[in-house]
Amino acid sequence: MLNEIEKEDYRWGGDFGPREIVSLGKAATPQAKYWLGGGADIFEEYGRSGLRHWGGFVFEEWLNQLQQGRQAAQVFREMSDQDPIIGAIVYAIQSLMRRVSWWFEEKDSRGAVWMQGVLDDMQFSWEDTLGEILSFLVYGYGYHEMCFKIRSGYSSSPSLSSMFNDGQIGIAKIPLRAQDSLWKWVFDDVGDIMGMIQNPPPDYLLRFIPREKALHFRTSIFKDNPEGRSILRNAYRSWWFVKNIQQIEAIGVERDLAGLPVLTPPEGVDIWDAADPTMAQMFQQAKITVSSVRRDEQEGVVLPFGWTLELLSSGGSRQFHTTEIISRYETRIATSVLADLVMMGQDKVGSYALSVTKKDMFSASLGGYLDIISSVINTQMIPTLWQLNGFKDPMPKLCHGSVETIDLDTLGNYINRIAKVGAPIDWSTALPWMNDQAGIPAASPGWDFTAKPMTGGGGFGADDSAPSGSGGENGKS
Repeated sequence: MLNEIEKEDYRWGGDFGPREIVSLGKAATPQAKYWLGGGADIFEEYGRSGLRHWGGFVFEEWLNQLQQGRQAAQVFREMSDQDPIIGAIVYAIQSLMRRVSWWFEEKDSRGAVWMQGVLDDMQFSWEDTLGEILSFLVYGYGYHEMCFKIRSGYSSSPSLSSMFNDGQIGIAKIPLRAQDSLWKWVFDDVGDIMGMIQNPPPDYLLRFIPREKALHFRTSIFKDNPEGRSILRNAYRSWWFVKNIQQIEAIGVERDLAGLPVLTPPEGVDIWDAADPTMAQMFQQAKITVSSVRRDEQEGVVLPFGWTLELLSSGGSRQFHTTEIISRYETRIATSVLADLVMMGQDKVGSYALSVTKKDMFSASLGGYLDIISSVINTQMIPTLWQLNGFKDPMPKLCHGSVETIDLDTLGNYINRIAKVGAPIDWSTALPWMNDQAGIPAASPGWDFTAKPMTGGGGFGADDSAPSGSGGENGKS
């Protein structure tokens, strides 16, 4: 009996419960099937991630409105396109992250120089490609196809043209396969992602993009969910309330301005008689009339003889102040992505220290997203290019700069203090970096960066007392 069972066996009692089918793995010995202990294959994957998926469709989301990746993508797009607060947050994130500097380490190695050439040789610039990659924040994931090319010099096709003519395999472009074109995912027996099947316009044909040819960006790999988790997920409830309250508010304002229309039929006309086709038609026309009253350039009502139309005035101010309610929910939306600094100043409260703290937290979160991007490039794209070209040199790593900018007053005071105490500073390295932070153009080649005493007292190794004389460098006027 044991020889006929490869993966499943009955286990009586124990932790698995009475008479339950237990998957023990194909490599386990007959003894290990009954007595878990010796005989386990360390290369066999026995467990599963627990991701709820069936037939290529993921069922991790418990809200029906966000169930299935394609449906959720439409909701998240509406949130980012329609809501001004969410739109401002997404714009701020993209603007800050696109201005970050990128480079390959080790900088002067052949691999780093070659990879920098790959990014510069793509059909679309790295900055534009990065802007498309950042869509994974809104939708939770981004699935990009690596389109390769043989570097054979100029070509009439923009995607195949290259500034190199070495016959090596480079990257033509890394286009996004839109989240709202997702049909389903392909999983193997273990649950690993094998690829994505999309159903894109205009022909709506099913197309399979294998994992080996793709760059898969995700905000989270919890349960190895290929759809990740949108940074707007926690803001959905607040956004839904804001959306509906704004609609109710707009209708209420309109009714307050126009009044509540009341249409009265002539005496003896029973428009409630549903059995009379004429009365039923008059009732429908009356409903259309009262619901179409608007204060605009088309306002006006034409009534048959005997019909009267009255406008009831507003009953006074409302019990709830919708402005405060909407503002509260908008603050929660911004807080959910640590971007509530976009709300600072609108309510005329908030200190400078608080704004600095919020800015640092927001910048730190953006730095984490940049780490995700560089990690995907380093673990998915670079090894693929190395394998295709048969390179033996060490693979470089894509690195990124910081999102936040340094306050120059704070930096200057810090440098001034450590210079006064005679800290061993390598000025040939520190000064060019500080000039770069201040936006000062790079010095000429061979420039002497040796620190010199400052006239007027203090700073960069000078003593506290002011030097005798006045004027420019070396005490000369």
